[in-house]
Amino acid sequence: MHSHLTRHVFRQIVYNAIYSETFCWCRPIASHRPQARRCLPSSTVPARTLFGFSRQPTRKQKPPDFDPGLKEMLQLGQALAKHERPPPRSTLIHAFTSFVLDKQENERVAVEDSQIGLLLTTFRHLQDTQDEEGALGLSVGEMVNAMSFLTGTGVRRAIETANTVSLARTLFEEVNRKEEMTAEYRRQGLNTLIEVLASKKKPMEARDLLEEHWGKDPASIDRRQWINVVLGFAKVDEQEQMIRTIETMEEHGVSFDSQAHQYVVEFYVSNKNVEMTKKWYDYGVASGLKPTQRTLRRVLGVCIYNNELEWGEPLLRSLVDGEPSNTKDSKVYWRLILQWAAAKGKSVEELDRLLNVMVQKTREQGMDVQPNMGLINSLIAFATFKNDSYTAERYLALGRKWGLEPDSKTLLLQLEYRISSGDLD
Repeated sequence: MHSHLTRHVFRQIVYNAIYSETFCWCRPIASHRPQARRCLPSSTVPARTLFGFSRQPTRKQKPPDFDPGLKEMLQLGQALAKHERPPPRSTLIHAFTSFVLDKQENERVAVEDSQIGLLLTTFRHLQDTQDEEGALGLSVGEMVNAMSFLTGTGVRRAIETANTVSLARTLFEEVNRKEEMTAEYRRQGLNTLIEVLASKKKPMEARDLLEEHWGKDPASIDRRQWINVVLGFAKVDEQEQMIRTIETMEEHGVSFDSQAHQYVVEFYVSNKNVEMTKKWYDYGVASGLKPTQRTLRRVLGVCIYNNELEWGEPLLRSLVDGEPSNTKDSKVYWRLILQWAAAKGKSVEELDRLLNVMVQKTREQGMDVQPNMGLINSLIAFATFKNDSYTAERYLALGRKWGLEPDSKTLLLQLEYRISSGDLD
């Protein structure tokens, strides 16, 4: 009996069941089915540790990290959606200007279109809640500065563009209504609006605005806005409109010069569009332009990496005929010459001899220029691009022959071509 009772008592304890003294343990039990184990809620179970020394500290929720002014503008959006009282106007004015200034100081940080949407909502709310005298609370200078912010690097990275265009238009309209608006503020605002429209896939509207104000007051328009419109049509792949814009700007006395030609060619180089790069390079040459050295170098790079060597032969001759005037130009000159030779299938030994010739030639010109690891890395990068790990290793050995030790870029390239070739030993 005692063993039977003890067994049941301990079983109740193990299964966390209530032990009752009123229960008669002497009566026969037909069968015993173990009860499901019941656990206390986790909140009531104490976390025991050895002597209490290893007890975990209570986790505290970290407050969200908002950009300056963003929290207040979010609160405004929520209040308008729920028909609640919005934050005070003074708070919203400070939030608007603080956000703009912070993003101008940190241009490398991308600005999302949704954040531009909050700026737009805040500005429109300030317009709708002006006092009887029509005081917005923002000066003309602050509004023009906000427009300039829309042309910054961070905003240009935004994929969506609707809010950016709307905010630029709204700010410009408000600026034009102000009595204290000066000719300089108007010029800045107008140029900014044209640039925003051109860069945000509205080149037709930008060109119409440009032609309208150029006819009235050419001094109010920056000449580079014509190129911005040309690049705007390039972004939406409107080739006919690009050519028409170039013709129109020349009719207005703005020439499509070598610098403008460079901007268009570099746009297509950056977008890796080989055919359009060739087309617009030829367009400039056919128009009698002499391409800039930067344009020439960028297009030669396209030829090397895209097997357009036959088309690029005249460009290479132009590069060879133009002697480098300083050490920096010599390094760029050597890089292109060596990469071109590598693309033509020249051996490592032939590149070594070519490098010796170029070093000797610069000495004759009074410059002591020696190859560096960056030059060798350019050859390794080309071999990596061609999936030729054997040649890449030989270029590495060529660098050591010239007394050059691998740098961090070399190691990254080495890792890349060894992974691509499966050589991980």
